[in-house]
Amino acid sequence: MQLKWITYAMAFVVAVWMVGPAGADANDPPPDLAAARQAFEENLALGDSLGGRPAAQEQVDEAERLYEAAIGGARAYLLTHAREAEPHWLSGMILCGSYRPVKVPKENADDSDQMITTLARGCVSGCEEGLAEFRSALRLDNSNSNCLLDYAEAMLRCDDVTGCHQQCTSIWETKSKLSKPQIARCACLLAGCARSDDRPIEEIRWLKEALQFNSADANSTERLCQLLSEQPGISWLSYEVGRAVAVHANKLMVVHFTTDWCGWCRKLEQETYPNAVVVARLNKCVCVKVNGDRRRDLTLKYDVKGYPTTLVLHPSGHVLRTIVGYWPADAYAAELDKALKFAIE
Repeated sequence: MQLKWITYAMAFVVAVWMVGPAGADANDPPPDLAAARQAFEENLALGDSLGGRPAAQEQVDEAERLYEAAIGGARAYLLTHAREAEPHWLSGMILCGSYRPVKVPKENADDSDQMITTLARGCVSGCEEGLAEFRSALRLDNSNSNCLLDYAEAMLRCDDVTGCHQQCTSIWETKSKLSKPQIARCACLLAGCARSDDRPIEEIRWLKEALQFNSADANSTERLCQLLSEQPGISWLSYEVGRAVAVHANKLMVVHFTTDWCGWCRKLEQETYPNAVVVARLNKCVCVKVNGDRRRDLTLKYDVKGYPTTLVLHPSGHVLRTIVGYWPADAYAAELDKALKFAIE
């Protein structure tokens, strides 16, 4: 009999532990995490809408209200769900990624008005605590790819570029398990690391990867266009990435169809493309290289029958000119000029 009562008592203790603190009121359930997440998203939307401009007092007040609502809701949920990863994860996102009012020097300010209030994302004051929340979440569940990517983004926002790079490199090695949007996001974060370290070639590499998996990413396309315009020589892109850039920049697209076994292709690439006159023409366009053996879909689409073949496309995809075979630099440049007369004003 005594053993039976001991068993009942232990079961009761376990039940209380699983339900939550003894003071929890069954009629007053913890805030729904969805509400905390919504407040966080509204905070980000408010900060993004300012675009770095000074914040009016009502915007400052609203940002503070949304921040407190988001973090307050997540922490209240943690009181009764401390062993779940999601509230730690959300708290980390809020602390590292929310916009909060900060005072910054005002340009050309007089003595009476030297500071302005703006909304800054990832303020230093929240970084240490936020990253600690992420680590708590990962200790509870390290299989959530979105959580791993959020942790990497939080480190980047908190200026831990090395930590972000290591985290994303580890994720990239398992990209076969990720969805296309997750792979694109990982590549964007690696591009962000390269940008922070002022490594434009590496940043270009990762932006290309990001657009390969999400060609609709306008921010990555815009940044890639900017970087490519600053690079000497010809920057070859894949077909999907080139299409995204051509549409975004409203430029003609030059598509070079080649194969691994084509000798005349090598001659064109070694003798014609490096010519300064040809480079000057191609730099007005978006340059794409396609291996015809690997992209039969494109050779069929554009009726490519031999190599090398160069197509000059309008951003809409319409073929403006077809250049078949090897051409020396001057003749090739003249052929490009015939297409460039259709260049968009």
